[in-house]
Amino acid sequence: MLKKSIAILFVVALAGSGYWLYGFFQRGGFVPKEPIPVSTSTPTPSGFPEASPGETAGWRVYQSPASYEIKYPSEWEYTSGADYWLVHVVSPLEPFWLSIRVFENPDKLSSKQWADKLLDESKKVTEPDGPGAIRYKEVRELTIAGLPAYELYGVMAYDRNDEQIYLAKGDKLFYFNFPVGEENPNLADPVGNNLIARQIISTLKFAE
Repeated sequence: MLKKSIAILFVVALAGSGYWLYGFFQRGGFVPKEPIPVSTSTPTPSGFPEASPGETAGWRVYQSPASYEIKYPSEWEYTSGADYWLVHVVSPLEPFWLSIRVFENPDKLSSKQWADKLLDESKKVTEPDGPGAIRYKEVRELTIAGLPAYELYGVMAYDRNDEQIYLAKGDKLFYFNFPVGEENPNLADPVGNNLIARQIISTLKFAE
């Protein structure tokens, strides 16, 4: 089950655009072809900004069947399933989006252990700088919903760079993916919407 989940994450990491990822979730995925390379960088400790009540006033609440709830701006739209949630802005450009996907974590690996396992698996099929390898700028250690999380920051994904965050809780692994906050003519306000995506994640709460 863990290897299957990791294989799916390889595919999600290769998303070439927001529209592709949206379609991927609707289609239910497919057999992965390329993985994430091994990182040799040292994690950068980083807090995760919490949104104030004023900043999220009027936001809607999504309650997931995966036992969590999260707030999002009323002008954003979402699609969801048993193990994923995709929220995005409405824009004539490629819409800025945030996705959350839930994987089984039967061995109850920590966030870092899961990411390390993912990266170790990638060694078997590609070199870090080989053809098709996904490159990223750095790794970060975060805290989300009071739990330690692990991030691959600046993952190259066709016409943009992404933030990919892994958050382990018990026998579940929560995977967050969204574009970094840098200017990109193909995305709807990536700088401003990256901040909103972070504020959305900061509202995450798990059912007791």
